[in-house]
Amino acid sequence: MHGKAMIRHWPPLWQVTLGFAAGVGLTLWQPEWPPLETPLCLLGLGLALLLRRYWGISGVFLGAAWGLLNLAWQLSAMPDVSTYRQPVVLTGVVTQRFDGDPAGFVLRVEHCFQSSDVPCSRNGHFLLSGAVRLNWYASITPPREGERWRLSVRLRPLHGAINPGVMENVPRRLVSGERARGYVPRHADAQRLNPASGWRLWRAEALQALHQKGAQWPALRWVSALALGHGEALSDDDWQLLRETGTVHLWVVSGLHLGLLFACVVGLGRGLRWPWWPTLVIGLCVAGSFALLSGWGVAAQRAFWMLCLLALGLSGWRALSPWTGIAVALWGVLLLQPLAMLTAGFWLSFVAVGLLIWTFQGRGRLPLWRQALIAQWVMAWGLLPFIAGYTGHVSWVAPLLNLILVPLMGVILPVVLVALGLWMGVGVEWGLHMVAWGFDALMSGLAIASHEQPDTQLVRLWPLALGLLVLLPPGFALRWLAPCGVVLAFWPDTLGSTKTDHWEVLFFDVGQGTAVGLRQNQEILIYDVGPRYPSGWAPLLRPLPVWQGADALRHLVVSHDDNDHAGALSPVLALMSPGLRLGAAGPNAQGCYPAGVQRWGALTLYWVGGPAAGRVDNASSCTLLVVGPGGSVLLTGDIDQATEQRYLGLWQQWLDGESLTVLLAPHHGSRTSTSAKMLTALRPQYAVHTAGWHNRYGHPHESVVRRLSAHRVQQWQTGLMGAIRVRFSATSASEWQALRHHQQRLWDWGWQRVPVRRR
Repeated sequence: MHGKAMIRHWPPLWQVTLGFAAGVGLTLWQPEWPPLETPLCLLGLGLALLLRRYWGISGVFLGAAWGLLNLAWQLSAMPDVSTYRQPVVLTGVVTQRFDGDPAGFVLRVEHCFQSSDVPCSRNGHFLLSGAVRLNWYASITPPREGERWRLSVRLRPLHGAINPGVMENVPRRLVSGERARGYVPRHADAQRLNPASGWRLWRAEALQALHQKGAQWPALRWVSALALGHGEALSDDDWQLLRETGTVHLWVVSGLHLGLLFACVVGLGRGLRWPWWPTLVIGLCVAGSFALLSGWGVAAQRAFWMLCLLALGLSGWRALSPWTGIAVALWGVLLLQPLAMLTAGFWLSFVAVGLLIWTFQGRGRLPLWRQALIAQWVMAWGLLPFIAGYTGHVSWVAPLLNLILVPLMGVILPVVLVALGLWMGVGVEWGLHMVAWGFDALMSGLAIASHEQPDTQLVRLWPLALGLLVLLPPGFALRWLAPCGVVLAFWPDTLGSTKTDHWEVLFFDVGQGTAVGLRQNQEILIYDVGPRYPSGWAPLLRPLPVWQGADALRHLVVSHDDNDHAGALSPVLALMSPGLRLGAAGPNAQGCYPAGVQRWGALTLYWVGGPAAGRVDNASSCTLLVVGPGGSVLLTGDIDQATEQRYLGLWQQWLDGESLTVLLAPHHGSRTSTSAKMLTALRPQYAVHTAGWHNRYGHPHESVVRRLSAHRVQQWQTGLMGAIRVRFSATSASEWQALRHHQQRLWDWGWQRVPVRRR
């Protein structure tokens, strides 16, 4: 029977697939685990409906059952809080290495022991499988990729920060195979069992050589990212430039790069008149080799299997429609890793391929230039809601840049791979020189394009969905709503701009550090900016643009210049408009000493702290008291009890006999702060500890917790509860919201075996 005739008699695979994806998605967004019998009941019901040919609804039940079962299996392989920082011995292979201070690496675990001969277990079940990401503090040289080691380590469960508008990163870690994080102590027992070999050895040597050459040619970091999938070689400024120009996908090894290599090989084979089947096989081998060389990441794996389906369809062995290919690929991804649905790469890859198929199917053969223009038009409109929802930013130059760079990447990628191979194979360096020069010129052009584009801030996301209407065929009356949706998404939010009796405070979840935002109307004040890590990652940078809305950041107070309070200062300053700047660091910052007062709309800002000259240390932190309609907030930095006594009289005077509403516990709840005398004088109703989950300092200290409890102060902690939002109003009581209470998901139970509750 002919292949097309056979397809008509197949079950409607796309209905089952969409139902399966919907079931997985509904499961992953549940806040609590259902009874143990639920997955089996869902599985049985799904199979029964499948036999009765209720394709869509059966897929929903099957997807829900599989999502629960798979996630339960993954969480069962994670260490819980009871094993936190307990020494264990791991044996495994290093699959990825990260340079920095400290160095880090990913270890694919083969064996886990609690002691020399006792396997890691919990209730008789194997405790740890998969991979762990470890920081290296040992005194010997860190491991290289491909080496097999036996290490004494200390582990912690996966735990992510919760901030408004930002997806927690635990699903992304689980998708990449991680089951825990930890570190190798300074005097740990570390033994290399086997050296690296094969392609991992070649990749490790290439990365090390590029890192050494980077001192002479800094642009070679782009070779590490593009050819070897080592995105950690790029700085925070590099990633910011790529986000602003909408070209991140060009430098993260994905389906685009594998598809370009496959197309190059197939085009070469057609030009040389190779047999069709061998040409497809060679193309897959080249694409698969590049996927291995780049680290065999999740995106590369997904792209390779989709290419296999494409090659199968091109071979003529089976008349597969493009939609059937996507359905099979979607099934494969969700069966292997349902949590992939929660990553940006999943949606961008499948939506992009689906849009292209929908656009070009039935159009016949078009000139190459028209295909390129249509493809970029479709990608610009179709992916706009997904990119804006993930980054909170839209690049206006991205369509034009991608129109130029996507075809150009078909030349750049082979040239980079050949230059790298010549250098590593026979020591020829001139090709690498040319590549480095080319990347310098290319990035200079991207920087100019980023600087020249208009600076607009996404105000609301949902209208961007209307932009998809432009993809409808000509003649549909609703197509005119597409540009209206885009305009509405960026139109400044002026509703309520005249209200002065509502304001809010957001204590960001930035781990062991402090970052607090105050919002009144459309103006923002930031008190401390949280840490910035050696990799350049600053946890405040992702939630801040989402939270601040249409207006720019106006005011900034930096209590003192420790990394956990001022680490992210430089990138935050780039987001600021001219306004009040107090504290210890940053250009144009006026000192916090002596005491001062300023009106800010309906709020009054009182500050005191800092030395008359010299470095601002913990005890000299700039403190800020905010008094407004409905309440007051005291932000205290890292001051100690002696400093509390020195400022106590001023605070009482400024509060004018009223009790304090919210106290930011000084020094993250350290035992050297939050004196009983201050609590008696200010009578705070609430206290917030900006302390990381199970941080190594033990913050908040037990004595501080007991002292606050004795004064009947309700306590909140960002590390446990995520970002904490407080809304004040002159006409009603303050409203509190801990984001982890509202955004708790099933994977939170991997590190916490009971529901989240307030202290």
